[in-house]
Amino acid sequence: MGEDIGLTAWRTGILGQYGVLTPSVALCADQARRNIDSFAARAAAFGVGVFPHWKGHKTKELAGAQILAGCAGFEVAKMSEVQLLVRAGVETNIVLAWVWRWPTIWTCAAQLAAHGVDLTVDVDSEETIDGYEQAAARFGSTIGVRLQVNAGLRGASPEHVRGLAHRVQASPHLNLVALTCYRGMYLTSGDRDPRPFDVLGGVEAQLLVSLAADLEEDVGRLDVVCGSTATAWGAARTPGVTDVVGGAYTLGDWGLACLGVIDSSTMAAAVVTTVVEVCGDTVVFDAGCGVLGRERPYPGLEGVQASTPDGSVVVEQVATSTSCGVVRHGRCPSAGDRILLVPSRIYSTVSRPGPFLVVDDDGEIVDQWRRHATVTLTEDDEVALSAAQAADGPARRLATLGR
Repeated sequence: MGEDIGLTAWRTGILGQYGVLTPSVALCADQARRNIDSFAARAAAFGVGVFPHWKGHKTKELAGAQILAGCAGFEVAKMSEVQLLVRAGVETNIVLAWVWRWPTIWTCAAQLAAHGVDLTVDVDSEETIDGYEQAAARFGSTIGVRLQVNAGLRGASPEHVRGLAHRVQASPHLNLVALTCYRGMYLTSGDRDPRPFDVLGGVEAQLLVSLAADLEEDVGRLDVVCGSTATAWGAARTPGVTDVVGGAYTLGDWGLACLGVIDSSTMAAAVVTTVVEVCGDTVVFDAGCGVLGRERPYPGLEGVQASTPDGSVVVEQVATSTSCGVVRHGRCPSAGDRILLVPSRIYSTVSRPGPFLVVDDDGEIVDQWRRHATVTLTEDDEVALSAAQAADGPARRLATLGR
């Protein structure tokens, strides 16, 4: 991807502005809103709704844009994120889209539902069904339930779905509303499934639709919610699917562009960073894991953590205090240069607490938005950071990088 594709005016504009501190995470609000509207319009053309995943941006402002675009609700991964959205006054259906087996989580869900929160939870076993039922009974609340089915990664086995659905139906304080799955592009080994993304979306959708049809006479009509940013449109083409899910589509990332899921011109977030040191073909930046994060790259893109938009500098290792990148092609930057790095996975970047530097299409700073992230540095991170800061010069920090 060269500079004539994938580079938009805001990226040039933000680098040209005096006084922008580094490292900063820049977000182009205009592009993010276009991405939201485009995804919603495409879903509407297929006749399905959208459940955006909160982990795609973690900002109240973009959540508002997704609500205006008609989203069906929000998926979140953690109870702390449910509580955060409630405190922020986001009024929509919130889905805890991770199967939690902790009694504390069951109790929190029941309490929130008792206070009028429109809450749905994912379950995949008798244990989780009974746990939520008992908690809801204590508080006299009703909790919506999605039955998470194993479509190739995790969830309840398809042959157990009927029994589990009946168990939910027999639970006075639970309301079975949908079948769902969590699979995306992954195999159980964690590797990437070699099949095309639209095929993967169709496969998981067909499984859920067939199960929902088998259950309709017993438990009534259920919604079918599936897909991801990569597989959504394969799922949406399947008759019987009611909603698709996506998170990374809002801001985009380098990995999705490399996989062909999005066009590089639609990426709406990047890290403004300063080159601290250059040693041979290795470049050290001031944007460490606290900005770029440490989440594994997408399957098939192992080793790449971030890249400049033109692909000339690729970050292959992220340390706690610094990011080390290897120059693949193009001009090697010099110490003191400011460059833009696009994360390989946007989820990793937005999971770090801090602000977004909000810019418009021209790169002019127009606002600052808080990332409502619930991840902080762990004790191990703090130890590693202290060790890195005590390192005596570039040779020691760069010695472990290699090619």
